[in-house]
Amino acid sequence: MIRVIRVFFALLCGVAVLAACERGTDSADSAAAGTPHGTILAMSTALQSNDMVTFLRHGLSESDFVAARAEWDQARVGAIDAADEAELNATLARIEDDATVERVMAQIEPALEEARKNLPLMLLLAQSWSHATIAANESLSEAQKQSANDLLAALGKWAGGKDLADPALARKALHAGVAGARRLELNKVDDIKALEFEEMVGRAGILLAASKDMLVVYGISIDEMLASVSAETLREQGDTALVRVHFELLDTEQYFDVVMVRSQGRWVPEGMTSPLDGQKDEQETPT
Repeated sequence: MIRVIRVFFALLCGVAVLAACERGTDSADSAAAGTPHGTILAMSTALQSNDMVTFLRHGLSESDFVAARAEWDQARVGAIDAADEAELNATLARIEDDATVERVMAQIEPALEEARKNLPLMLLLAQSWSHATIAANESLSEAQKQSANDLLAALGKWAGGKDLADPALARKALHAGVAGARRLELNKVDDIKALEFEEMVGRAGILLAASKDMLVVYGISIDEMLASVSAETLREQGDTALVRVHFELLDTEQYFDVVMVRSQGRWVPEGMTSPLDGQKDEQETPT
């Protein structure tokens, strides 16, 4: 695996995982005041504008941000296998090729047609399995189980009202993805390695915007979901807090809890801080 690319896309995965932890009920002043839910609000605002630098500035402690920059700087000067570099350069070149979408469609249309035959049964089996999994999950309250089942029902209604295997939708989504990839303005590996850390993170925002555009093709708006989110600090104990995040998706009300830790004077999501920050090892989740 190419080291420089792994670091780039690992960052994107982190963004995707946290993409639901957004928007608080207070103003942006809450973030300045250093409240746990204020941090969530600041991260949400950044995600809505696809500003990944600001997102990470609020989501990481200062030492972790500096460490991430140092890791990127080390990765981008490292040697890359010649075969891997040639393959990646070819991939980047295909992004600029106007025939790319149709070439991909020629490859996937037979699979889409085959999937269309089995999709109703697959969706039914997936729903049944998911309902059973939710019912067996002892860590969920009855309210959480009901909320999850409501979302499953909404997803089923959404999927039933869309021809998810429609080649026209796939083609439109691919065009949106390619358009976003072209906005990266990266034509070869050397272009990626030339990026400073903040520039690289900024490119992640471009990919996030492209991903949103692709989902809109299928009737899901991430920005509408983010606009519906509210958050409240349920408990705060020392340098640990519990924040509840509410949001709407497909006309259902959902919520989940996020553990926040105070690291170097900042509230950050627990999963985004390093245990080497010195405080986290002694922290306990509030009860």
